Amino acid sequence: MTYCAKITTKKLQYGTCTVRLPFKDPNVEYGNTRQVAAARLTQLERRFAMDTKLQQKYQEFLDEYLEMGPMRKVHKSDYNQGKYYIPHQPVVKEESLTTKLSNKISLNNNMLTGPRIQQDLVIILQLWTNGSEWDQPVDEKIKLKWTKIQQQLKTIDNIKIPRWCYATPGKKVELYGFCDASEKAYGAVIYCRAQDSDKTYRVTLLQAKSKEAPNKQKTTLPRLELCAALLLTQLMEKVIKAMNFNEGEVYSWTDSMITLDWIKEEADRWKTFVANRVSEIQKLLPQAKWNHVITNQNPADIVS
Repeated sequence: MTYCAKITTKKLQYGTCTVRLPFKDPNVEYGNTRQVAAARLTQLERRFAMDTKLQQKYQEFLDEYLEMGPMRKVHKSDYNQGKYYIPHQPVVKEESLTTKLSNKISLNNNMLTGPRIQQDLVIILQLWTNGSEWDQPVDEKIKLKWTKIQQQLKTIDNIKIPRWCYATPGKKVELYGFCDASEKAYGAVIYCRAQDSDKTYRVTLLQAKSKEAPNKQKTTLPRLELCAALLLTQLMEKVIKAMNFNEGEVYSWTDSMITLDWIKEEADRWKTFVANRVSEIQKLLPQAKWNHVITNQNPADIVS
């Protein structure tokens, strides 16, 4: 049995067990999650008003959970006792009337298993490389990194990203993508630059993505920079399709001159690893204008 299982599993009478959520720190503050969950519930009620069959199935699901015991009704006097309020929604396959409804949310930001944010994953890789066990104290350097991440989690409620990118018919719109890599990770970020009515420009963040660098099979930094360029290209293609962005300029930026040289030449000029990735970049996004950006001015640097 792993250390995680030992600290989260409690044996009850009659051979049954209860397993609590494996929080890294039970004292982490999540902000006002009840308000968010209540807003989602209001949206769900509007959905039920238009789909009575779904409402009936959902009610049957809740009744079954109440009867079986995994769920209980909470009285108004206990509303403020919850640590984390999870918005629940029905997930059902339309082609099957007998498909069970389920809850597909998680608390991975504060779980011992399956961390999702990039720095978490980098730390886990470091622990794995060092051969650390679950019950073994980490070294001071890793401890400081995790403490910093934990403190930053509390500021998530203060982050606000506009959902509207000011892209409307008749306005000049451009997409700007940046990519970067390090020996630990690589990533990409895309911005929309739209002309406003007074001929000023508004820039908004559209999407970002990152990946861990291969750990078992080490590769060179220039190759990782090329992987970042491919990731940006794949991400940009998805954004263009989602926005129906048929007109307008597309610009891609990297701080690697080697990557730029690779992309601007014919793919068959290079060896297999480089040729395959350059070929896909040129095929997916032939209209992109590739440029060089200074490292300290590259917004994708924080991703890697």
